[in-house]
Amino acid sequence: MGAREYSWGLIRRRVVERGKARWALLMPSLTLTLVIVVCVLHRASAGETESARANLVLGSAVYQRECALCHGTGGKGDGPAARFLNPRPRDFTRGIFKFRSTLLLPTDEDLFRIISQGMPGTLMPSFSYLSEEERWAVVAYIKTFIPPSLRGQPSPPVPIPEPPPQTQAMLTKGRKLYQETCSPCHGSTGTGDGPLASKLTDQWGQPIIPRDFTTGKMKGGSTPKEIYRTLTTGIGGTPMPAYKGAMSDEARWALTYYVLSLVKKAPPPAGMGNPIRGRELFTGIARFKSSGPPCIGCHSVGKLNLVGGGWGPDLSVAFPKFGQDNLTDILSTFPFPSMNPLFHDYPLTEEERTHLIAFLEQASQGTAETRFVPALFTTLALSVVALLILTTISLRASQKEAIP
Repeated sequence: MGAREYSWGLIRRRVVERGKARWALLMPSLTLTLVIVVCVLHRASAGETESARANLVLGSAVYQRECALCHGTGGKGDGPAARFLNPRPRDFTRGIFKFRSTLLLPTDEDLFRIISQGMPGTLMPSFSYLSEEERWAVVAYIKTFIPPSLRGQPSPPVPIPEPPPQTQAMLTKGRKLYQETCSPCHGSTGTGDGPLASKLTDQWGQPIIPRDFTTGKMKGGSTPKEIYRTLTTGIGGTPMPAYKGAMSDEARWALTYYVLSLVKKAPPPAGMGNPIRGRELFTGIARFKSSGPPCIGCHSVGKLNLVGGGWGPDLSVAFPKFGQDNLTDILSTFPFPSMNPLFHDYPLTEEERTHLIAFLEQASQGTAETRFVPALFTTLALSVVALLILTTISLRASQKEAIP
């Protein structure tokens, strides 16, 4: 028994010693592998952080260039143009957004959609002319304005099913719901003139005007799915509530179809503008009837090599950015701080507005007829002549000083 126990003890010691030797050989390899994995993960994390930082830098630059005029440099809705706008620009620092697919904070896709499409019925234009990279970068930057206490709250999108077929029974039900629920604000015919319309304010006490449905241009989108979404999630910061839970899906679809039935076909335009005449008004070749200053005093149209005073933005993309309706509003109300003092007492006629918009539309396509602009040529020629005269005088003076 003693010899057998000794043999087993010896075997166990040898096994343990061999195991220790193997672990001694494996430990450096395992340690090196672990170090490599940690380094790779750290570099990947650092790369993601650097990429996110670069994205925010781009978003900040685009935001300050394109958005701060209305929404303010700090996102508080207090930009220089804010006091001229109705409705007022949104204060992002409150974390309350009008249109979203959720019941609280918008998704990245919601913000991207609004930036890309704009908001009909307001001076929030489409920024589709920006690259997708720039628009997504602005989305990331706008999210930095949201209070940290709200950012972590879950806000999943509300499911939007496929629209059911429209039937007369649905329209009848929608009409009853509309008269009971919507007409006090939007009016019995949908023109935004209900008995409560003049008394409505937003969450910050600013007067708010109910939408005129007969125009067919809904701020949150005009398709059945978009109207259903707005009825479901409401419009943040306004008296328009979310009807999810308060109305069944069937009731919201019925109301959606009835709202669409209130839309009236737009009448044909009274007259098409003349882009050539619009260019003459823009450059000052033709005078406005009110004797207001020409647009080129502040604005350029880079696509046509029309160089203006540089006080205002280049208007090469003004038409796709704002659209005809918003440009008409801008040229009627002059909502921007540098524009309002110049034109407030010198309004444009409807005909002049039509010509300018026609010019801007063709200019955005690069198809506006190029014509000689004598005023610009004369200015350039006089500048060259003055420079030559000053150079000649300077040379003669230096020659006289050089003669002993």
